[in-house]
Amino acid sequence: MGIAGFNKTAIAPCMRFLGFRLWFYACQIILVVGALATALTLYPRVARSAACCTSATSFGVGRLRAWEQWTVSIGGDLTTGVGYWSETGALEKHGDDFMERQWRTSLAGLFRLGERLQAFAVLPTQYMLRSAGDLRDFGGGIGDTQTGVRYDIIDIGEFLELPALAVTVGVIAPSGKSMNTTSSPLAADVTGRGAWAVGLGVTVEKAVLPWFVQGSANLSVPLPFVRADTGKRQRFGPTIGIRIASGLELLPDSLVLSGALRASREARLNIGGQSVKDSEKSDIGLGLSLSWQLDPRFTAIAAVDSGIFADNFGDNSQARVVGSLALRYGHF
Repeated sequence: MGIAGFNKTAIAPCMRFLGFRLWFYACQIILVVGALATALTLYPRVARSAACCTSATSFGVGRLRAWEQWTVSIGGDLTTGVGYWSETGALEKHGDDFMERQWRTSLAGLFRLGERLQAFAVLPTQYMLRSAGDLRDFGGGIGDTQTGVRYDIIDIGEFLELPALAVTVGVIAPSGKSMNTTSSPLAADVTGRGAWAVGLGVTVEKAVLPWFVQGSANLSVPLPFVRADTGKRQRFGPTIGIRIASGLELLPDSLVLSGALRASREARLNIGGQSVKDSEKSDIGLGLSLSWQLDPRFTAIAAVDSGIFADNFGDNSQARVVGSLALRYGHF
């Protein structure tokens, strides 16, 4: 699918969601600011003081603190299925005869390769318990692994007037079990999508104690693959994701509370060279994170992420609530 085709099939349908238009424009603003900030890196730099560490552990893999050389973290997520958004955006909640619980653990590492360059890797495992009527299914295993690098074009506090700017490049490897290889009655053993994917992200952040504000835009492009069950060539559509987050340092150098609004849109599925009608996916949700730095090396993180359970806040996607706990160790 070309760029023009992607715009029509992936971007235009999101406009029917109240609020998604705002995040689409926010994505464009982030990219423009990023381009301007990149140009400004050609000029001499002046170090400034700022809140360098408040957002380091708030969402996802995060980033290294200024004094850290590498980090390793282990976390667990418990996901509860609430329902499903149809292709029309209608929310269909699960009935009493259906239940879905998923436990996912992730081992993640961040490593400093240079003053501005960091490498990351995430190895997940997940197990699903699902029941429908008299059927009950349990399964799981290793999920799709992720590796990549982050480059800080502008560090936090490097310019007093400008936000920090970072870019990430990543690869997702299909190490999990995909839907087209399962023989499980309720597909509880599915742990991945079965396709390689490459990603590009931009993060803009401004931190002034005790607050930080962060915006990120990410593009993920899955590569084509041949289905094991049908022998047909398939390609998942590219996905655009946007997140706007803000946080407050409740206790100096210790406790940080963060909130986020996220939205994503996946373009149409392509099977055998044909675009599948009404296969686009959308998801809009909210997140809340509390990180507690127990000492300079150890940080505990608790978080919750939820969809917005109403019509037109999703499309061809699962409505779920995710609660997570993690422990992070930073070496310096």
